Amino acid sequence: MNKTLCKQFFTLILFFPSIGFVFSQSTVLGTKSWQTVLSGNVLSKIEPSSYGFVVITEGRLLNAFSENGQILWQRNLGQKGSGFCVSMNGDFVYTAIDKKLSLFNTSGIALWTIETKTPIVEKPLPGWDGRLFVREKNAISSYTINGLLRFRLEVSDGLDFPLVSLNDGSLLYVQKKNLNGKSTALRISPFGAILEEIIFVDTIRSLTESKNGLVLGLENGNLAVCHVVDNLFDTKWSIKIENKRILDVFSWENNILVQFSDGSFALFDEESKEEIWQTGSITKEKIEDAIFDMEKGIFRSFSRIFVINKDGSVEKNIQVQNNSRFSGLTESGFFVEVKDDWSISAYRIALVENRLHRQSGIKTYPLPPIKASSAELYKNAPTLFQSINLFETEAELISRLRLDIKTVQNSYFFMEKPSQSFEMLALKIKTIQNAAYLGTGEPMSLYESILDRESDESILFQCLRAIQKNAYDYDMRLLLATEKRLVQRNQISDTLLEEYCYTITEICRFMGRKTFMRKGKDLLFSFLDAKYKMTVQETARECLEKIIAFEK
Repeated sequence: MNKTLCKQFFTLILFFPSIGFVFSQSTVLGTKSWQTVLSGNVLSKIEPSSYGFVVITEGRLLNAFSENGQILWQRNLGQKGSGFCVSMNGDFVYTAIDKKLSLFNTSGIALWTIETKTPIVEKPLPGWDGRLFVREKNAISSYTINGLLRFRLEVSDGLDFPLVSLNDGSLLYVQKKNLNGKSTALRISPFGAILEEIIFVDTIRSLTESKNGLVLGLENGNLAVCHVVDNLFDTKWSIKIENKRILDVFSWENNILVQFSDGSFALFDEESKEEIWQTGSITKEKIEDAIFDMEKGIFRSFSRIFVINKDGSVEKNIQVQNNSRFSGLTESGFFVEVKDDWSISAYRIALVENRLHRQSGIKTYPLPPIKASSAELYKNAPTLFQSINLFETEAELISRLRLDIKTVQNSYFFMEKPSQSFEMLALKIKTIQNAAYLGTGEPMSLYESILDRESDESILFQCLRAIQKNAYDYDMRLLLATEKRLVQRNQISDTLLEEYCYTITEICRFMGRKTFMRKGKDLLFSFLDAKYKMTVQETARECLEKIIAFEK
C-alpha cells in the first residue's frame, strides 16, 4: 500500500545567535589510559558492551576487552575476512562475516552458527522478545535467540541506511528506488509480511529511531518525526529549517539532536518540536560514533572527538590524527584508537554514566485478535513453529499461545488450590510444548509460574525440558525461581532433581554471565549433600564440572 507523508510543515528560521560554546583546556587526546598490542590487524569496528568492547582481528579471532584493556576472552571464528560484531540483548555478541552468522554469550561460549543465503551487509538488529533481524544482500531474515530461522523476505536494492525498528515494533527498510526525488521504504512486520510501501515527500538524508518512532532529516530541509498509528505510517510533525542543510540526526532521551552541514548542532524537543539551543560550527564531518547519557553526548567524526553537554555547551573538541575507521567509543566514555601497527590505545574522553541505549526502547508488536479459524491451525503449532516463512500465521499462533499462557497462570494465581483437572493438565502440557518451539523470551513468565506453583511432577518435568531447549533467561528470573523451588520443596523425586541439574547447567551455559555461573554452582553444590542419593550427587557433580569448564 502506498502512502505519501503529510506535506504540511512549520517553518523555523535559525538566525538568532548560537550558544557560546566553551572549549576545555584539553584539545588533545592527552595521556593514554592503556595500550595493548594485538596479534594482527583489526577487521571490524570497535563495538561497545557493558564490560568494555568486542572486535574482530586477523587470525579469525573475536576478542572481548574490559574497559581497562584486559583481554577477557578470544574465540576463533573459523572464517577469514572483515565483518560486523554487535553486542545486544544482555551482552550477547553476534558476529557476521560474509554469510556466516554466529552468537556468543558474555563468556565467549559459541551458542550457534548458521549460514545465510546471501552475504550479510550490516549489523544485525535486535527486535522484541529476543528475536534478531538480519539484512542480507537483497533480503531481510529473522532468527530466534536460539538460532531458528523464522522468515526470509527478498527485497529490492536498499540504500546505506540501517534497518530500523518503529514505535509499534515493525521494521523500516529504505529502498534504493526513488520516485521523482522522493525516497521510498517498506514497512515490514516482525513476522516478515510487507505492511505498506511508503513514499516520502523528499530524499532522506538521515534517520534514527526515537521513542516516538522515527526521526528524519530530508534533503529539502525538513526535520520530521514519523510514527505508526492505527497500523499506518504517518507524520507526527514536520518543520522546515531555513538556511540550514541537515547532515545527521540523533535521538537524545526526549530530544532530537541535529547536525547541520555547516558544522553546527541544534537540540529540539521531540514533543513540542521547539528548538532548545544551537551551537556554532564544530565539525562538518559526518559523525561515526555517538554515546549519550542524561547529561552529555560524546561524538566521534573521522578527525574529531568532542563532548556536547545537555545545555549546549561544548566541553571538548579534540583533533585526532590518522583515525582508523575501526576506532570507536566505549559505553563508559573511552576513545579506543586502532593503529596500523596492530596496537590499540584508549583515552578517557569523559565519564559516561548510565548510557542511554537505543535497544532499551524495543516495543512489543501488536498481535492480531484471536480468530475462531485459528483453533484448527493451533493444533499443528509444534510443526508450524519449526517451519519458516509463516509470516502473519506466526502472529496468530502467538496470540492463541498467549491466551493459553494466561489461562494456565490464572489457574495458579486465582485459585486457592491450583486446578488439577484432566483438561487443565492437558492444557498445561500443550502450552509448554508449543512455547518450547518459540525460541524467544515470550514463555518466561509461563515457566516462572510453573516453577513457583506447580505440584505435578510430570508438568514440572515438561517445563524443565522446555527451558533446556531455550535457556534465554535475560533477567535471571528462571534461575531464581528454580532456587526458590528447591529451597521450599523437600519432596522432589530423584529423577526430577537430576532434571533440575541439567536445566541449571543449560541456563548457565546459554547466558554465560558470572552471576549466573556463581548461582548455578551454588545450587549444584547443594546437591552434593549426603542426604541426596548417589545418582543425584553424581549428576550434580558432572554438571558442576561443566559450569567450571564454561568459565575457562
